[in-house]
Amino acid sequence: GWILHSWLLTRVKAKFHAQPAFGDDDGDDNNTKMPIVIFSHGVGGVGTIYSYQTMSLAAQGYFVVALDHADGSAPVMWKNPQEQKFLDQRPQTLWLEGLTEKGGAKKVQGARLTRDMTEHRAKEMLAATLAICKWNRSRPVPELPENVSFAGKLDLDKIIFMGHSHGGATALTAGFRRPELTRAIVAHEPSNERAPDDIRRSYIPRHIAKLCPYEYTGATGGFQQPNQKPAKATIQDMDVLVLWSHEWFANKWGSSHILDWMHKEGKMLTPNSEVDYIEEAHHTEFSDTSVMTPLWLGRKVGLTGKRNPLDTGRDIHQRTLQFLRRLDTVSRSGRQASTKKVRFSTTIETRELCVPRRFDSVSHSARQASSKRVKLSTTKGAGEKRARKPSNAVKQQKSNGRTQAVLKRLDA
Repeated sequence: GWILHSWLLTRVKAKFHAQPAFGDDDGDDNNTKMPIVIFSHGVGGVGTIYSYQTMSLAAQGYFVVALDHADGSAPVMWKNPQEQKFLDQRPQTLWLEGLTEKGGAKKVQGARLTRDMTEHRAKEMLAATLAICKWNRSRPVPELPENVSFAGKLDLDKIIFMGHSHGGATALTAGFRRPELTRAIVAHEPSNERAPDDIRRSYIPRHIAKLCPYEYTGATGGFQQPNQKPAKATIQDMDVLVLWSHEWFANKWGSSHILDWMHKEGKMLTPNSEVDYIEEAHHTEFSDTSVMTPLWLGRKVGLTGKRNPLDTGRDIHQRTLQFLRRLDTVSRSGRQASTKKVRFSTTIETRELCVPRRFDSVSHSARQASSKRVKLSTTKGAGEKRARKPSNAVKQQKSNGRTQAVLKRLDA
């Protein structure tokens, strides 16, 4: 897919200062703010080979940023005009060597190396998100030509982390680490074993894994740090769309069977979350690779199946868009507020909240006062009455009684 795009077989001209494709009922597009999608590519890919999915969302009025990661997962990436970063083949080499090695130590080593790469990718996704948030205030954007400005045009309350394969694991890692930055996560066929230990614990929480009929040991190599605390958020706190191909779902790759069980049993808690798969779809059909490869060749080498990859790509986009549009009609703040009340009513220790920027106007003293009120409510159960302190007269009476008792014993 990357080679085909590098040959520039397809070109799309950009139009500066184009109006969003959607608007208000009165037809005024100028007051409409654009939701933001930060997209992370998979291993062996770059942002441009996901043009079908990213441009389809852009056509619906989303502000889409397709990243090129510098962790070594892209075939080639320009870090700056003088420096290139090429594909790091160590994870694949260790994985293949581990298949024939007794004990599979190299396979585990390769898996843990990819988890370190995910950490790097998640930091890049979060850095890009914070940079885009600054664009909403700056006019014009210094990094862009033609004096382009996005000041006041971006909806910072609707930031979506999205990705495919390794990019899906990256989106989940970034979202669970900084839940206050994102409205939801869209994970297309996430390679979950590439996620760090604390993210996999949050993705499939321990108390839920115990109830699951399928054994979950933490993917290849298990957990490197058995007692590590999970990330700030769990899949029970986030609105998540996990979409699989039939190829991965049938083979139970990426813990797809466990996520499907959690969704059917209502263990994900958020009513907006979804887990589903596309019939007769293949892993590469989430990108442009299958679309740009001749159909007869793609079927011969296993890139696609009996189904036309254009139909698969259209289904993926429609499922994703339906999920995102449904979120527009549901408020996230109500569920989060109730969750915080439950958590703080069952603990006495003080915890630091990750408060979104839109709540920064609340003073620190007000937050402290609120925290004190919650702490007081945890020290006294419902319906309990605090014991009344004895008066000074009662104390003196008890003291005199104890003195007389002592004197009687001495007389005896």
